[in-house]
Amino acid sequence: MGINGELASNDLGLMGFPIRLSYSVTKRQTWNDISLITTDSEGKYSVEWMPSATGGYIVKALWAGNSSYPRTEVTANLAERVSVLEDLGFCILSLA
Repeated sequence: MGINGELASNDLGLMGFPIRLSYSVTKRQTWNDISLITTDSEGKYSVEWMPSATGGYIVKALWAGNSSYPRTEVTANLAERVSVLEDLGFCILSLA
């Protein structure tokens, strides 16, 4: 499954920032890392991930923030087949 997203501020992609992707099968009580990836020249990122078993997963994309941009995160429940979820200009574009 592909996880794609974009880190942006005022519709301008932010290049070279680390995004931590993780998942939970415990209703957000614990998180397991999927990948730590860096945004490209347009602020986009993409990673392939294969869940280890069937069932409901919550996927989280986290930007830790810095002195210029605040911390933000977004989650998507894969059991609900969320295709677009946006929060504070930070989004997971697709989970397919």
